[in-house]
Amino acid sequence: MQQYWPLRLAASLRATFAASGHAAKYLQLATLDTATTPPFPRVRTVVFRGLVQGPHVHLADALHSSAVPPIAADPLLPVYLLFVTDARAGKVAQLSSHQAAEACWYLGATRTQFRVSGTALVVGEDSKSEGPVDWPAVRRQVWAVQSPAARAGYAVGGPTPGSVVPPEGFAPASAPVGNEEEPSPHFALVALRAEAVDVLDLTLVPQTRDVWTW
Repeated sequence: MQQYWPLRLAASLRATFAASGHAAKYLQLATLDTATTPPFPRVRTVVFRGLVQGPHVHLADALHSSAVPPIAADPLLPVYLLFVTDARAGKVAQLSSHQAAEACWYLGATRTQFRVSGTALVVGEDSKSEGPVDWPAVRRQVWAVQSPAARAGYAVGGPTPGSVVPPEGFAPASAPVGNEEEPSPHFALVALRAEAVDVLDLTLVPQTRDVWTW
């Protein structure tokens, strides 16, 4: 009997984190840039910050350190993968015009590839709760575990992502980045709702894959 994919993901994260540390949380996220002619795919490396299952938030550090993560083996509960971004970043503009996205990563300790496709939601300063998920609370919860160095990247008045550095360097930010409770207005989440999941097991001969669709 196949194990539900979020449980397999948590197990693979724990094993790979034990072997490779924080590199286990690095994966690729692809979006579609419709501002080009023809539209062009864009892919970048992001950091896995956790997942949301129904009303419950499971942060990445808890997933890779908990022997039995409190994830329900219930395919009726929607699952979102969480990443962070600057609200001014190119991926946000791309997702505002085309919400389809795909995440993919290979976890070496278990030799397993996870590919998650679906609709991506950008959770920013003005986002509201939707269904069972309190998105403003999720955003604050993820902000609270960011390091001071990570928070500094979202300073109000700081450079827009992708800006060319002038010879004299960037001017200091015009406002503080916020505190542990209140995120910077530039801080946003990308929440990828799993609508198709493909798990490829490279340990078996022949290689096998389990697929879920919603």
